[in-house]
Amino acid sequence: MAIFEGVNWEKINELLRPAVRILNEDIADLKRWDEPDLFGQWNKIKSNYETFMEDYSNSLPDGIEIDIRARFKFAMLKIATAFYVNGKEREGITNKFYEKEKHLVVDLDDFKAFDFLTVEEIVGKVARSEGKIYEIVKKYAERGYNNMDKVLDDIENISKDVMYYVKKEYSKMLKKIEAAVIEYMKNYPGGIHIVIGELENKIKEVNGFDEKRKTEINNANETLKTMESKLSDADTDKRNLENKISQLEWERLQGKQEKDTLNEKINDIESEKNRLLKSYSEIESRWDERYKELEKIRNELNTEQDTLNSLKENYKQDLKEENQRKIEEELKKIEEMKSALTKKEYDLQTEKELMKNEGAKINEKIETLKKLEEGIVERYVMSGDAKIYELNYIGRFNEKMYSFPLNIYDPIDKKEHTVNSWNKHEKFTQEMEIYEKFKTKMSYNEIFNTIPLGTTSVYKITKKKFVFFGEEKTKIVIEAATLNHWNNYCEIGFDTNPATLSELTSVLMSRIDRAELGNYFHVIGISSPTGWSKKVLEYVESDEFHKNFTDRHVSICLIDPETGEIFYNRTDKRLAQFEEFFKPEFDSEKVEKCKKVIKEDLIIDEFVTVNEIAEKNADKNFDKRIVKKAMYELEKEGVGNIKFVEGVGFGFKKKG
Repeated sequence: MAIFEGVNWEKINELLRPAVRILNEDIADLKRWDEPDLFGQWNKIKSNYETFMEDYSNSLPDGIEIDIRARFKFAMLKIATAFYVNGKEREGITNKFYEKEKHLVVDLDDFKAFDFLTVEEIVGKVARSEGKIYEIVKKYAERGYNNMDKVLDDIENISKDVMYYVKKEYSKMLKKIEAAVIEYMKNYPGGIHIVIGELENKIKEVNGFDEKRKTEINNANETLKTMESKLSDADTDKRNLENKISQLEWERLQGKQEKDTLNEKINDIESEKNRLLKSYSEIESRWDERYKELEKIRNELNTEQDTLNSLKENYKQDLKEENQRKIEEELKKIEEMKSALTKKEYDLQTEKELMKNEGAKINEKIETLKKLEEGIVERYVMSGDAKIYELNYIGRFNEKMYSFPLNIYDPIDKKEHTVNSWNKHEKFTQEMEIYEKFKTKMSYNEIFNTIPLGTTSVYKITKKKFVFFGEEKTKIVIEAATLNHWNNYCEIGFDTNPATLSELTSVLMSRIDRAELGNYFHVIGISSPTGWSKKVLEYVESDEFHKNFTDRHVSICLIDPETGEIFYNRTDKRLAQFEEFFKPEFDSEKVEKCKKVIKEDLIIDEFVTVNEIAEKNADKNFDKRIVKKAMYELEKEGVGNIKFVEGVGFGFKKKG
């Protein structure tokens, strides 16, 4: 009889395949994966784990069953750790594991290098006191790794499956370290212990810096945590207020809200808005405290840096190479912390600007609600229509980007690039963010198929410093982005609000900062299914915009997929070569025929709706996009006006 007869090993190996892929990846690689890919792998592994436990685990001996189970669990833990090291909390993933378990993954990653080194190579690195391998072997020689069992016996904070996997991996690599240490002792008797003794005696002044840094960081983090908590409370208030505004819009458009009652509720919302803006103001006034904390740490780091440089100079003659290396390491850590502080200051400044922008967004939403109160509806776009606009826009853009060869001029380097293929193309959506928020109300398939997902498509022209090697530098970024109010589409099924200036600013801020930092040219076309507010269009065409943008690293154009219009500052000559990539396309022959049909119908009716024109002329393939385009053109020709009528819908009213 065969061993474990009846066990479907082929199926078990198939179930394990996604987990094995993740187990073979380093955290350094995983944290660079796109979020949707990480979510996808998580879902596959979780689903396969449940299948294994239900259908196959009972047929296996305990030792094999726990080994397979541990591989599933550790693969999921690695995905959770990838989010964790990127500073992102993801409900249902990162909170499934304890902090200590995530730290174990990072620690274990340090040992991965031993997989690829022979005992002889490890001995060589120890003899040369070289890098992280030396550090790990040195710690082993100092105190051994017997205390690992104590760490892994922490059953309150580490699951038994994770313990099993980590112990197995550690013991495999520690055997190799042990062999290397024994071999080293044969070739260099007492060597590693002598080096350790020298370090302890010669540069003990340096040893306290690491603890000091930790204390400084902990103190600063306490202050930052308090401020972040206040920001979190303000964000919750803002979301609640936005939901109330959306609900009132829906009720008004459905005729469920009388004008007097609506006016009363708008006054209540104004009061809530004022309280929120007061919170923002208080947070902003305390922002200086955060900068002071960072400045304090910077000054202390500068002092430590001076002390270390002095030690380095004083010990120059009698310090051995290892002692010099220890000081260099400490100096490197200080430089890294100073760089991190600079980044934190930049992040804080960005947060501050975004917070100001949030206040502006609320004001703009309330202004739109007041227009509704007066019966003014500028746009009415159903979720399905917005979805089609997004697919059309991104699809056509991608198609045009593959019309090779493309000759693209770089206005920064003053150089033309001929593109015959793209090696850098990225696509992003907000589908997981939308799903996380509305998963109790809508299925994933519903969201994916009916809601516009805020899709962005990005192409990059990059060049190496030298022809075949060297760092790859970004030269030009060409991006098509979609901006929509998916919250409204999920909650009420439609949107009536043109995109606002604060929303445009939110999109542009990060692009501008990254382009200026990388010294590359970034052109972006942003499509909004509900068009753009007058304030946005006035700003884009203004002298102020010209001064702020035409000398910078970013050019922008705005697309209205309903009217087919494209807007940008005409003084920005850099955009002319890119306009064709972003411009919406309509079947002009169909639009002309549709205009003729609408005019004929207007002879009989004063008002015709988009839906009735599309339905009556389905045989002519007049979809709603064509009908709306025809109506916008007729409005420009003075035939009539586009109008929203409560209880009837969006349509066209004959003039006079």
